[in-house]
Amino acid sequence: MIKKIRVKNFKSFKDLELSLGKVNILVGANASGKSNFVEIFRFLRDIAKHGLVNAISMHGGTEYIKNINIDYDEFLSFEIVYSESALDIPYQNKKILEESYSFAIKFDDDKLNFNIVSNLHEPYLSLKKIFDKISIYDFNPKFSKEAVPIFAKMDLEEDGRNLVIAVKKILDDPEKKRMFMNLVSYLLPYVEDIKVDKFTETHYYLGIKETYSDKHYLPAPLISDGTINALGLVVALYFQESPLIIIEEPDKGFHPSIISSVVEMMKDATKYTDKQIIVTTHNPEMVRYADMKNIFLVSRSENGFSSIVKPFRKRDVKIFLENGLRPEELYVDNLLEM
Repeated sequence: MIKKIRVKNFKSFKDLELSLGKVNILVGANASGKSNFVEIFRFLRDIAKHGLVNAISMHGGTEYIKNINIDYDEFLSFEIVYSESALDIPYQNKKILEESYSFAIKFDDDKLNFNIVSNLHEPYLSLKKIFDKISIYDFNPKFSKEAVPIFAKMDLEEDGRNLVIAVKKILDDPEKKRMFMNLVSYLLPYVEDIKVDKFTETHYYLGIKETYSDKHYLPAPLISDGTINALGLVVALYFQESPLIIIEEPDKGFHPSIISSVVEMMKDATKYTDKQIIVTTHNPEMVRYADMKNIFLVSRSENGFSSIVKPFRKRDVKIFLENGLRPEELYVDNLLEM
């Protein structure tokens, strides 16, 4: 579990220091820096998987990584404080061990070359231990509805394009199927059954039976985007092994009436496990049902720097809440930024 992260001069962040909990919900205006915050974790994961040189290239080169408003003689740096616990004892009795890891990169004046200037002695072993298995999702229902080759991998892809295979793996296990259908029914009471069939000899497709139909299964292309995204959300939260799950706008296509259930599922997925969740959203309903202590506000100053704060710690916000204003009202009226 990532306890704290400090980042200097990465994308729109000049100096970000943030403590994280089990469930972390980031809200904020367009272009405030929510996606850049997610990119921090994607960049560190890419370093862990592919090494620093490849990670920088995968993110567009140095000019797209370093904050454009910062001189090139200033370092790009990361510090991560994380906790580990023994896996061979019950969760409730685990002893938590806290460790930290940091490194910095210096860029040359030509903006193309760089040097590691601190604390990356062993080839990314610590980063690999922390970030190698995290999952970052931004579901695209168009891709999730497509038939999938039978030779696709089973772990859920970041955009959800192999959702059919991930669901098939679950449905093939009776106990996992029972759990999966219960979770889906909790979010989507109208879903009666789900099946995966062969479309051709080489492809699988997804079908859903709704309570409105006695016999017919709707093929995936005819299923609503919200329904498909809900299946992806359940798979990501409960059936992936990742210790850290990041989801951009998990409520895309959802009716406001089910957002409270989405928030409860995020809490439940972390309750008795070491799993940690970070989500970004624009939805005021998410703010309405979440614990204010789990809400982070992302904003951007006039000089282009992003910052992230916990609104519940602000004096003015506390006064508003004490006087009967609801968190989602403060968010919609931009009063969380006061």
